[in-house]
Amino acid sequence: MVHFVEAMKQFLQYCGVERGCSDHTLQVYSHALSQLYDFLVEETQQRKIPLQHISLALLRLFVGYLYDQGLSLRSIGTKIAAVRSFFKYCVQQGWLEQNPAQLLAIPKTEQRLPGFLREEEINAILARLEKEAIEIRDPIKIRNWAIFELLYATGMRVGELLRLTIVDVNLALRVVRIVGKGGKERLVPMGEQARRAVMYYLEIRDILFKPKTDIFFVSKSGKPLSYSDIYRLVRRVLEEGNIEAPRKSPHLLRHTFATHLLDRGADLRAVGEFLGHRSLRTTQVYTHVSIEHLKRSYRDAHPRA
Repeated sequence: MVHFVEAMKQFLQYCGVERGCSDHTLQVYSHALSQLYDFLVEETQQRKIPLQHISLALLRLFVGYLYDQGLSLRSIGTKIAAVRSFFKYCVQQGWLEQNPAQLLAIPKTEQRLPGFLREEEINAILARLEKEAIEIRDPIKIRNWAIFELLYATGMRVGELLRLTIVDVNLALRVVRIVGKGGKERLVPMGEQARRAVMYYLEIRDILFKPKTDIFFVSKSGKPLSYSDIYRLVRRVLEEGNIEAPRKSPHLLRHTFATHLLDRGADLRAVGEFLGHRSLRTTQVYTHVSIEHLKRSYRDAHPRA
């Protein structure tokens, strides 16, 4: 008889090794399942909980508990999705005959259109970073300029940026090999401005950072950067640029990349491939963003709008 904690450990290991889930996804799964475990211990008054003793009724009580905690519908939906994936894995392993979480409903949330930067905003930010990097010749500023240029030029996720290695960036062909979710690879072109910033960074990377790894972007001590490093960098640069956005995160640059491509007539399927989306439905949200952007421009410019 398999107990919850043992199954949870094997599930997280499976997600990390075989499914190639990102560190962020693993943290989400781990936190959701740990929260479920604490709830089950409280409800059953036992610490070794056999999987067979976890019923749909218990899981529905857990969902009610999440609502009582005042979590957003989006957070609750994420936790329910994690629980459903866990029990699906347990069925696949033969530990359970049925998935008790299969009938758990994920709450519907109002779809928020992703925010993005206007072309003049992102151009001003990149121009400022380039000027500071070249005039001051500070290696950190050169590296940060290259990070911003690549994020906007390719629309890659933070995790994908952190996994980039030296061989993934081809300056001659101006393409970047990106390893996405589940280890899926894609090639994304980069423009001349991004190539130029990357070239500046590569000229000083080995000499000044003395990297101990083939990871592309490294810290001052030569070690790979972390999620928090990139988040802090993006937030600081956006705040220095007086950018008004509800969430000043690296994902804002990903949204900006997709929106600007569609605004200028790029094919939806091609944009989805650049972003590493598995389904075209995921990319379609950017068509709404682009349409709303056009409507706003029309209202602002047309005298009879």
